[in-house]
Amino acid sequence: MQLRPSHNRMSLLYAAICVIALTSTANSANAQLSGVGPIPIRDSRPYNLLFLQLRPESAQTLSKGSSSWNVQLDLINNMLVPAPYNGIDIVEDNEYDRLSLHHARGIGHAIEITFDTSLIFRNGGILDDLMNAWHRFTGFGNTEDDPAGRQNLPAFKSHLILTDGSGKSIVNQGNAFGLGESALGIKKLISQSNRSTISARLGVKLPTGNPRLFLGSGRPDIGASVDVDYRLANHLIAYANLGGVLTGGMRRLPGVSRTVGQVMGAIEYHPNSRDSYIIQSDASAPTVTTGNPFVDRANITGTFGYARKLSSTKSAYISFSENGDYHNYTIPQIGNIGPDFSVTVGMQFRR
Repeated sequence: MQLRPSHNRMSLLYAAICVIALTSTANSANAQLSGVGPIPIRDSRPYNLLFLQLRPESAQTLSKGSSSWNVQLDLINNMLVPAPYNGIDIVEDNEYDRLSLHHARGIGHAIEITFDTSLIFRNGGILDDLMNAWHRFTGFGNTEDDPAGRQNLPAFKSHLILTDGSGKSIVNQGNAFGLGESALGIKKLISQSNRSTISARLGVKLPTGNPRLFLGSGRPDIGASVDVDYRLANHLIAYANLGGVLTGGMRRLPGVSRTVGQVMGAIEYHPNSRDSYIIQSDASAPTVTTGNPFVDRANITGTFGYARKLSSTKSAYISFSENGDYHNYTIPQIGNIGPDFSVTVGMQFRR
């Protein structure tokens, strides 16, 4: 199987556009930042979940002794069954039910430490009929990612298949259940004013997922990110994360990219002290180069979310994410390769 190195000029350009747009067009404001921050989800294609993903975050850090807990459920519907290319066959037709836990604690000197882990169930899912109705209603789908049409594939099945050009089976997985990958992180506040906050993050992925079931890579990864919050107006905050990951590779999976750029941009509108509406986009280089030029494009998803502060210590959020289906892959800078549809619900507790 001939695998080429991953080139990510589009993602780098996208990162530059996000940073410029989110930091150079702001209006002055005197109030402190008070938003809930971006929705903590990235493009969750099956192979992306094997490697370190720098969680979308605000640049704010917890004060010494303060802590937070996030409990989150992601329902991820994957549908990526392009036409074979030079004999390379790719089938990602499944659902991932992912229950994740994030814990953060302030340790003083504007430093925060974090721990993330997850439980994953890869299965045939419950969303296929809903997705069929969604695509009929919107007219999305039946494009390059699924030329045969979702209606012509068996519903509620779990397939994760990668066959190389010589006919060799690289991946052939069905259902799986178990612990996903875990991560440790540390974040340091760099600067803060009434209008902006800048922090730096380091993260290390712990190989807790089972590589035989393709729930993990079996090797550690390391990554870093610069996070920026910027108040655009009294009720409008922009967020940007710009970083990258050095992967440890995976013995059972050829073509893993050694470096993966990751960028996230979000705008939050909070008309009052409780409600927030979030538009968000994240992009990364493909973690695995398959040899299919359509599949090997940058992974970009758009997310629309709502969050509500329930009390001074509790908040809840819900979101949905789409890939490039909604514009038929004509504007890859705002939506490209990714899960067909993702729904996220979460709760955050602080003390």
